[in-house]
Parts: sequence; structure tokens; C-alpha cells
Amino acid sequence: MVSLAQDAAPLGNEEELAIVTLAASTTNPADVRLMRRFQWYHDVHERYYWAWDSVTTAVPAGGLGQHRPGPLLGDSRDGELFAVTADGRLTSFRWAYPAIGWIDHGTPLDPRGGGPVDAPAPAHVRFAPKVGLLASLVFTHTVTQGTGSRARMQVGHHIGDDGAVREAALTPTADGPAIPVVARATATTLGTVLPTGRPTLVTAALLPGTTAGTCRIAYWVGRDADANSAAAGGWSGPYELPEPVSGDATGLDVALADLDGDGRPELIVAYAVSRAGGTDNRLHYRIGWRLDDSGRVNDGWTDSLPTPMQLDRIGAVGVEVVDMTGDQVPDLLVFATGTLGGTPVARYLTGRGLNRRGRVVGGWTAPRAVPDEAATAGADGPAWRWPT
Repeated sequence: MVSLAQDAAPLGNEEELAIVTLAASTTNPADVRLMRRFQWYHDVHERYYWAWDSVTTAVPAGGLGQHRPGPLLGDSRDGELFAVTADGRLTSFRWAYPAIGWIDHGTPLDPRGGGPVDAPAPAHVRFAPKVGLLASLVFTHTVTQGTGSRARMQVGHHIGDDGAVREAALTPTADGPAIPVVARATATTLGTVLPTGRPTLVTAALLPGTTAGTCRIAYWVGRDADANSAAAGGWSGPYELPEPVSGDATGLDVALADLDGDGRPELIVAYAVSRAGGTDNRLHYRIGWRLDDSGRVNDGWTDSLPTPMQLDRIGAVGVEVVDMTGDQVPDLLVFATGTLGGTPVARYLTGRGLNRRGRVVGGWTAPRAVPDEAATAGADGPAWRWPT
């Protein structure tokens, strides 16, 4: 079984109710078929029995994706069942004579970003690095307050061309939003939500999930950030991401960038899954499309997208959208600390060409160590924030 039962309708034997689901061959998991579970009445035994059969032995072009089928319309004489193909197209099986068979409805219109999913990333000056342009560096740490947490920020002003903070001292600590439960990690980024607006802070938190084995991610928006990283206009939120993440999630970072060029920012959220003894501990990212004036994501979220950043154990993570090659094309820069072969490491890699759909289309660089990576890896919590 590869999906939950989605619909019941008079589609079974002698028009008894049937439950429609997807099932895969035990010898070939890619062979996904549309199946139905139904009851039929045995006249001799005078009782009902459960049975399986195929809604159809045919599969649509490209095969079926592992998504719950539905909705189911009509009945056993004249009906239609919708499903998703393996490459994301909408399809339906129609059994009304004479049009019996699969119908391809094409790729659904997706409001998340723009252009084809594999299109090149367009260049724009807004993705140029900010180091050396009197930029500032925002530092975030988390404190426990009673049964909850709070993110606190400080700023180092005037980042030189070499990345060093020129001012002698950090600003006084500014309070972020109150988080009602103890957070596993927090992260803060600085940008603008309105194209002509004042600087805006976005603070995210990795929180325990509401069901066993899960975590959840929420974020808050701070208005009118001043030079000390205080939100003079107050905080709104929390705004929670729509699906939970793994209970083994660890580390968190966020970034703001207008990926599709519509004048509204997207929110990029990075986290890692790090299981004890896991062989696929890696960093993932999600993108929330088109933040509105209040900071809410308006056009939905991508799924969690994996990156090649893998370690034996992952602690802190970082993410930023920035041109890394001087061509003004946005790249996805990711960072992680942890261990590899028992050795503390702190490494980064770059996804070349982050396009208007939030996909890396130019491949990934190999991981590179930061200077003094063992010392960096030994620090607690998110260790960085790209200059803003």
C-alpha cells in the first residue's frame, strides 16, 4: 500500500461500496496501480466477503505518482477518478462509454514562483553580495524563559571587504518574539517585506511537534527594525509552516529573497535531519512564496527539498541566497556544522543557479571547510548570518 484510502463510492461488485487506493508491486515498487477494496455478497454462504481487484489494469503515460487518489465522481456506470502522475501531471480515469481510459489534463498551474521548473535562473543586481558595502551582521542566540524561549539579537556594524566587523563592539541585546515552548533552535534574518518598506526582521523557531515523532517550524515578523535589531513596530505571528518535519530535525536558518522578480520576497527555511547512526543525515530547505504586507506566505510552500550537504551528525545550519560567481545569478549557499568520521567539521557548499521555481539548476559545488572549522563546529547554535 502506498496511499491512504481516499474515497468510497458505488464502484465495486454489484455496486457495493468500494474503497479506492494505490498499491505497488512487491517486486517492482515503481509499478503503482489503482486498486479497489470492496465487499461482495456470497449467495450460498449468505454473508459478505472483502476482496481486491484493479479499477483498471492500465496505467497513465509516465506511471502513477505516490499520492492519494481523488476525488471520485459518479458511480460504476458513469464516473471519473482523478490522480497524479509520477511527473506531476493531473490525470483521471473515466469509465463512461465510449471514453473509457486515462485522460491527461496536463500540468496544473502552480502559483509558486514562475517559469518552467528546470528553467535557468535569471540574473539581477539584487542578488549581489553585500560584504564591504557598510553592511551589518546580525547575530542570534536563544534563551530559555520559564516554559518557553526567546530569540535575542545583536548587530555588528560595518563589514569590511575581508568580512571582518569594523566596529569595536556589538550592539546591546534586543529581544525577539516570545516563543511559548522551548525551541530546539531559532534563527533571524533581516530584509524588507514591502518593496519600499522599512527593514523587517523574520525570526523562526524549530519547535516540538504536536504528534509523536515530529517537529514543527513557525516564524514571526518584526516591523521597523532599528540599528540595534529591535523591532520598533512590534512583532506579528506566529505563522506556522503547513506540514510538520521529522522529529529528528535539528538546526534552523532563514533567508529572504525575491526569487521570481514580482517585487515580493520569498522566505527560505533551512533545517537538517540528523538521526543517531543515520546514513542520510542532510540539510533540507523549503520556500514560502510571496510574503504579503503582514509577512504571511501567500502562494504556498514547496516541499522539503534535499541538498547534498551530508554529515554523520549535524548541529547548526545556515542558508542564504546570493550571487557567488559575480554573474548576478542567484545561488543557494548552505552551511552546516557537525561531525564527519568523528571529527568536528564546519562546511559550506553552493547550489549554482537558484531559479524562479526555487530549484537549483546549475549543479552543486563540493563541500568546503571554513577556516578553523573544528572551533566553529564546537560553537553552540546557529553560528552565522549573512551580512545585510
